[in-house]
Amino acid sequence: MTQAIWLSWRSEINHARHADFGLGPAHGLDPSLRADSVQPLTLNGFSEHVVPRPKDWNEKQVITGYWRKKEAARRRVGESAGQRVSESRIQRFIDSAKNPIAIGFGSPGMRGYLPMLEEALNMANAQVILTLPAKWHGEVKSKNIFPIEYVSHDWLYPRVKAAVHHGGAGTTSASLHAGIPTIIMPLAIDQFFWGERIQKLGAGLSIPQRKLNAQNLAQAIMDTLSNKEMQARAKTIGRALAQEDGIEIAISQIQKLL
Repeated sequence: MTQAIWLSWRSEINHARHADFGLGPAHGLDPSLRADSVQPLTLNGFSEHVVPRPKDWNEKQVITGYWRKKEAARRRVGESAGQRVSESRIQRFIDSAKNPIAIGFGSPGMRGYLPMLEEALNMANAQVILTLPAKWHGEVKSKNIFPIEYVSHDWLYPRVKAAVHHGGAGTTSASLHAGIPTIIMPLAIDQFFWGERIQKLGAGLSIPQRKLNAQNLAQAIMDTLSNKEMQARAKTIGRALAQEDGIEIAISQIQKLL
């Protein structure tokens, strides 16, 4: 099985070796990884505050905490509608909003959801910074929506009251670190898992995209804005995650092998 995975991914791995590290191609797996009976050190880049350690894992399975850049919150805001949108413009929108939230659906985008989203925001009396490809910004009609093509989650999320997103592992990490309630709208693969975890943690809600409508989205937004217990739980998790340094732990584990 391990060999089959290697054969499927070797071109991408070798491209990354060359582009990111200036290394030559790897022509095969290290011998220690070829035998399925040998358990290699496995570093899991998430937190036990979010996913408890499975009872059947051995000492070769290490949960390090999330791998995050320490200066991630200082990243610059990207391009939107052909112009650089300054952080100050976004901040002014947030400051003028009664209930500012952030919404992004990841790579698939959400053009078809715009009418439904506008209706939900009106019902929930919320205002949103919406991550959306620039080519669709002209379709945004509501003054409750500030469209932007890119903004760092680590800059934006601590400034809003809740985050609504597709439930990718990285985006879920960002909203958890920000200490705000999260509404996950999973579409595929691991997104459903993270939606389930958010609900079990008491830090948010999950609505599969296939079941999404203006009414249940508006209700979920209103719940995150009014549920003090959920807000407190999200803050508690955020504070716990802030104490972890997953990169340092991962480095220390790798150094033990050298």
